[in-house]
Amino acid sequence: MALYWVGFNVVLEPGMVIAFETHFYVGGVVDFIIEDQLLVTETGRDTMNTLPYDLLEIGG
Repeated sequence: MALYWVGFNVVLEPGMVIAFETHFYVGGVVDFIIEDQLLVTETGRDTMNTLPYDLLEIGG
Protein backbone atom coordinates (compact mmCIF):
# COMPACT_ATOMS: atom_id res chain seq x y z
CA MET A 1 0.00 0.00 0.00
CA ALA A 2 1.49 3.35 -1.00
CA LEU A 3 0.50 6.72 0.42
CA TYR A 4 1.24 9.94 -1.46
CA TRP A 5 1.05 13.65 -0.60
CA VAL A 6 2.73 16.55 -2.36
CA GLY A 7 6.41 16.33 -1.47
CA PHE A 8 5.96 13.15 0.56
CA ASN A 9 5.66 9.51 -0.37
CA VAL A 10 6.11 6.41 1.69
CA VAL A 11 5.15 2.78 1.30
CA LEU A 12 3.06 1.63 4.23
CA GLU A 13 4.11 -1.76 5.53
CA PRO A 14 2.36 -4.22 7.86
CA GLY A 15 2.90 -3.24 11.48
CA MET A 16 3.01 0.51 10.79
CA VAL A 17 0.46 2.80 12.43
CA ILE A 18 -0.84 5.96 10.78
CA ALA A 19 -2.88 8.65 12.53
CA PHE A 20 -5.47 10.89 10.88
CA GLU A 21 -6.34 14.02 12.85
CA THR A 22 -9.37 16.05 11.78
CA HIS A 23 -9.76 19.46 13.43
CA PHE A 24 -13.19 21.04 13.87
CA TYR A 25 -13.64 24.73 14.66
CA VAL A 26 -16.94 26.20 15.88
CA GLY A 27 -17.42 29.95 15.63
CA GLY A 28 -13.74 30.66 16.26
CA VAL A 29 -14.32 29.91 19.94
CA VAL A 30 -14.25 26.16 20.35
CA ASP A 31 -12.25 23.53 18.56
CA PHE A 32 -11.79 19.81 18.94
CA ILE A 33 -9.92 17.02 17.21
CA ILE A 34 -11.17 13.65 16.06
CA GLU A 35 -8.28 11.21 15.67
CA ASP A 36 -8.25 7.78 14.11
CA GLN A 37 -5.28 5.48 14.26
CA LEU A 38 -5.00 2.72 11.69
CA LEU A 39 -2.76 -0.32 11.93
CA VAL A 40 -1.49 -1.46 8.53
CA THR A 41 -1.95 -5.23 8.14
CA GLU A 42 -1.07 -7.80 5.49
CA THR A 43 -4.63 -7.57 4.12
CA GLY A 44 -5.36 -3.86 4.58
CA ARG A 45 -5.88 -2.05 7.90
CA ASP A 46 -7.44 -2.34 11.34
CA THR A 47 -9.00 0.66 13.06
CA MET A 48 -7.47 1.00 16.52
CA ASN A 49 -10.13 3.42 17.81
CA THR A 50 -13.01 1.70 19.60
CA LEU A 51 -15.11 4.82 20.20
CA PRO A 52 -18.43 5.24 18.37
CA TYR A 53 -18.78 7.66 15.46
CA ASP A 54 -22.29 8.75 16.48
CA LEU A 55 -22.99 12.46 16.89
CA LEU A 56 -24.47 13.57 20.19
CA GLU A 57 -26.23 16.84 20.95
CA ILE A 58 -25.00 18.36 24.19
CA GLY A 59 -26.92 21.05 26.05
CA GLY A 60 -29.79 21.10 23.53
